Amino acid sequence: MPDKKSRGVSNLANKIPDVPDAPTVSAVNVGTARAYNNGAATVTISSPTGGLPSSYSITTTPSTVTTTATTSPVTLTGLSSATSYTVTVTPSNVSATGSATTTSSFTATTVPQAPTIGTVTDLGTGGSATIAFTAGATGGSSVTTYTATSSPGSITGTSSSSPITVTGLTDGTAYTFTVTATNANGVSTSSSASGSVTTTGPAFESIQTVTVGSGGQSTITFSSIPSTYKHLQLRATVFNKDTSGDVTYSITPAGTTPTTSYNHYLRGDGTSVASGSKATIRFITDNGNAHTIRPLVFVMDILDYADTNKNKTVKILRGIDPSASAIQADVGINSSFVATTSALTGISFGIYSTGFAQYSSFALYGIKG
Repeated sequence: MPDKKSRGVSNLANKIPDVPDAPTVSAVNVGTARAYNNGAATVTISSPTGGLPSSYSITTTPSTVTTTATTSPVTLTGLSSATSYTVTVTPSNVSATGSATTTSSFTATTVPQAPTIGTVTDLGTGGSATIAFTAGATGGSSVTTYTATSSPGSITGTSSSSPITVTGLTDGTAYTFTVTATNANGVSTSSSASGSVTTTGPAFESIQTVTVGSGGQSTITFSSIPSTYKHLQLRATVFNKDTSGDVTYSITPAGTTPTTSYNHYLRGDGTSVASGSKATIRFITDNGNAHTIRPLVFVMDILDYADTNKNKTVKILRGIDPSASAIQADVGINSSFVATTSALTGISFGIYSTGFAQYSSFALYGIKG
């Protein structure tokens, strides 16, 4: 029979665990709601069949960050965005350190890096501005949306790239903007604030002005009109050289005159009202009575003149002040439909059988918006 001392040694030997076997380990990226460059992974460890590990040493590669854990699963944090990692887990107990297991690689992803703010530009169309920015790193997951937010008002606009257009702003109010980026993991922190911008309504920019000299001029032509504006507006004061002739105009798409146009008009001279339509580009100036030398003032808008997907619309507001007492002053509106989908490049004006007298003036503007 063993003595008491030998029995104690035997019992102690029975209680000492074996050297741990290599564990079964998996590591999965945790991207949702993770701040940029603070990625995370969940490491799950299955206990080995041999030995009784009391702790696990967990090491990430790259970065060689080591964490000690006693339970599973374990969440590792502080991982770099868009970086491929492996995790090595080494079990240990009072007996010894066991064999390590290394996981397959995974990529740590987070929300995107904050964009860098750029220049803010008033579009001149009323209540709208564009915000330029430089995208930051994606965080390892593709950015789906960039969002610009105004201050004041928290009015937003979105885009998949720079710049972002924000509408619904109040003209006359000074705004600054910040930009965020969004991917599958969430929203980045905001960029720094932009410079201040105050939006304004549609802007009229002068393209060309023609004033008729002392010798008169038979026609007025604007050619090679730039396509950089949304609409055109022509403002004119017309004097004809003799007592006959209505003012006519020709809309010129891509160097040719369209064969089909429709002109609808409504006019009145204070005693009666007339309306009608003509399949012509003629600019109706009076009611067909004897012509007199008189000033004609009109404003003409040509909508979407550079668009190649639609026919063109011409709106005219005009007024005539005859010099002869027999002819009443005449005011009216015209709406012309020009059947062409070509971009308009020119406009020309003339008077039947006559010409424009001295001091007639034509000012062409381009309109943003």
